[in-house]
Amino acid sequence: MNRLFALPARIPMLGALALAAAGCVSPRQPPRPVVLHQQEAGLTLTEADANREIAMQAGQTVTIRLEENGASTGYRWEERSGSGLGGVLSRVGNPTISRGETAPGMTGVPGTLTQTYFARQPGRHQIRWARIPPGAGREPEADTVTFEVIVH
Repeated sequence: MNRLFALPARIPMLGALALAAAGCVSPRQPPRPVVLHQQEAGLTLTEADANREIAMQAGQTVTIRLEENGASTGYRWEERSGSGLGGVLSRVGNPTISRGETAPGMTGVPGTLTQTYFARQPGRHQIRWARIPPGAGREPEADTVTFEVIVH
């Protein structure tokens, strides 16, 4: 007899546990979407990533970071991506160069060139940067880095 009376008392509690386990959400409180910060949604590439295909989604960013030492050696990075930039990818701002920390009187400390691109639409584009020797114009190139970007 105890079993018959105990079971009806447990039914409301079991129902509440089942709703909680199912992840039931009140219609007044819809689930919040996952928001990705630009940094989380983007990629960062360095010279080590050159000459590879880089896959990304439209709406993401890709940031190129290249070590540079133009202030002391005169070698500088120059973008040579060519035509078509603006269709698949577009630049976000201008390249920036950050300098490393130096001790007093120290010269020739390298820095980092940073340029970010936004993936506008599906397609392919090569991002190409050339390291230019001191005093040179557009040619000759000391060396280049190329990133083959595929936007899905």
